[in-house]
Amino acid sequence: MIVAGALSLADNKARLVEVSLDTKKEQLVPTDPWLNVTALSWLSDGTGLVLTGRDVETKLFQLWFVSYPDGKTRRITNDLSSYAGVSLTADGKTLASVQSARSTSLWLAPNGDADAATKITFETGKDEGLSGLTWTADGQIVHTERSSGATDLWMIDKTGRTNTQLTRNAGRNFYPSVTPDGRFIVFISDRNGRNDLWRIDIDGRNPLQLTNFAAITTSPSISLDGNWVFYQATVDNLSTIWKTSINGGDPIQLTHTNSLNPHVAPTGDVFVCQYGSASPGSTPKIATIPVSGGEPVKMFDFPAVIKSGVMQWDSKGEGLIYRDTKNRVDNLWLQPLNGGAPKELTDFKGDQIFGFAWSRDGKNLVVARGRNGSDVVMITSFR
Repeated sequence: MIVAGALSLADNKARLVEVSLDTKKEQLVPTDPWLNVTALSWLSDGTGLVLTGRDVETKLFQLWFVSYPDGKTRRITNDLSSYAGVSLTADGKTLASVQSARSTSLWLAPNGDADAATKITFETGKDEGLSGLTWTADGQIVHTERSSGATDLWMIDKTGRTNTQLTRNAGRNFYPSVTPDGRFIVFISDRNGRNDLWRIDIDGRNPLQLTNFAAITTSPSISLDGNWVFYQATVDNLSTIWKTSINGGDPIQLTHTNSLNPHVAPTGDVFVCQYGSASPGSTPKIATIPVSGGEPVKMFDFPAVIKSGVMQWDSKGEGLIYRDTKNRVDNLWLQPLNGGAPKELTDFKGDQIFGFAWSRDGKNLVVARGRNGSDVVMITSFR
């Protein structure tokens, strides 16, 4: 018998599935769901297992004990840390895991000058900007913040003195994007059980669901005229790029090859995305594709940009800004699309960069910066 974690895109939840080695049949272990399930380790007598599961309530990876075969679950840990990996001693009395604690804050850097950067949020344990941040047309910053187990959208001014909550009591809300005219915020929310695109007014009122056909997994990007929302959707295990009207309606598929993370160019005529799979003999590249869809206009081999996982157009539409790590310090770099050498844009001396956004006038950079601390811990008498 093999037990593994399985994620369902139908409700964006993970459950345990057992597979018989004899019959190859699958069936669910009768547990409550998690948001994710990672490491699993069996007790030597087969009466249960220990796993790291991302809790639906706190959104943190905690250690859990699951008895087998009845599937009764019990928390082993219940704190503000996250746990990665789990290993059991032969007698099943002691477990080892890696306990991590992350701290992030928002920093404002005029003209991207790291030496002049100032910290504008000071709360601990709220992961400010970790799940998205962007600028409004009038120079406010929309960002995510985690509190009491929920992830919500907030709006803060450049001084950090005014921080206003925009969503509440509506599941997880993340990856915000503001329309060019400043009227709407488009974001991903699981308030109806699956990651869908939603729209709210700039003040947080009048929520409107824009998609209802597939799981939406990365930050949406909005067309230059504000009429269309571009996004990545996963259908039948294939991720492709789609667009939907800012007012909702039928989705339009733009790519049919595995493609991820679209960003509409400042020129408004094309978008870039990661294009192609990482299967043997094929490596993903960066592609520019017309906003009407179709085949790539150009393909770029930019492995550092792809590895970054966080990128943005420069204001002129001539290159891509991305995160790179050197000597354990994150900074932002610009990769010109003409194939020239990348240029370092910031010179931070420490910490990680979890997210960033340049203001629309190019005069200010906001960065979600912080660090992950971790220790190996041992826990006994957990059964």
